[in-house]
Amino acid sequence: CRVEERGGPRPCGPASTPTRAPQGPAPSASAPLLATSAAAEARRREALLRELAAWEAAAVAEEASVAAGRFALRDAVDRALQGTNQREAWQSGAATESGADVRALAAVVAERIGEAASSAGWAAVHRGARFVQVWAGSFPRHISELACGSRSPSPHGASASSDLFESLAHALHTAVLDDAVGRPCADAGAEARGDLDARLAQRRRCCAQLLEALTEVSARLRPAELEVLAPALRRPSLCALLASTPQPGSLHEPSLRLLWMFVQSPALFALAHQAESEQNPL
Repeated sequence: CRVEERGGPRPCGPASTPTRAPQGPAPSASAPLLATSAAAEARRREALLRELAAWEAAAVAEEASVAAGRFALRDAVDRALQGTNQREAWQSGAATESGADVRALAAVVAERIGEAASSAGWAAVHRGARFVQVWAGSFPRHISELACGSRSPSPHGASASSDLFESLAHALHTAVLDDAVGRPCADAGAEARGDLDARLAQRRRCCAQLLEALTEVSARLRPAELEVLAPALRRPSLCALLASTPQPGSLHEPSLRLLWMFVQSPALFALAHQAESEQNPL
């Protein structure tokens, strides 16, 4: 039989397989993974920028130095995150430039936290420590890189990478041990005592956040890298916290968590016990 159709008759028989138009290459199986990874990285960036905004707001409220240098701090954050966004940089020569941006950010953060701690700006120190905690949790490669380069020279000083760890330790020692708040006189009014209580509560929250930040940083380091946190054991801040009377809301548990992270390093274990003997009863 014959079937009439446009273009002339054709034989009537089994349908022939239609010819498909050429198509491009099939989508790669890794495409969804890359999209998911990009979305997760965007969320991490947003979380870090939110913490930066909260830190700036707290510094403005206390008129801390970070408020005056917020543009330099934000620029350092943008540069470090921009370098991280270049995924291939870690496998190429561009990793050196990206690492320099991370070290520059660490130096700026360390300077701001140190200045706020020296001036007893507990709210600014609290938000700065929270920023470091989110930074370490969101971009752990940065923390490991800082630990590895802690003795490498840089434009910000001979040990700019370790300044961040020094600054966190300095802030903890200042908040726990130094009498920067003052004591009310015997005839101080209720308002003065209320202000002092509020400052003491803010100082305690600052101590708790510093412990959490140091614990998060410790969790992102290998045992051999934990030595960069030795400044946290140079003064007996943890001893003072652990020796205090246990009560609801005390800082014994976060202090013990941090100490547990420290003793994963043989060097910090010996430093914490002030002895190198394997038979140390502690």
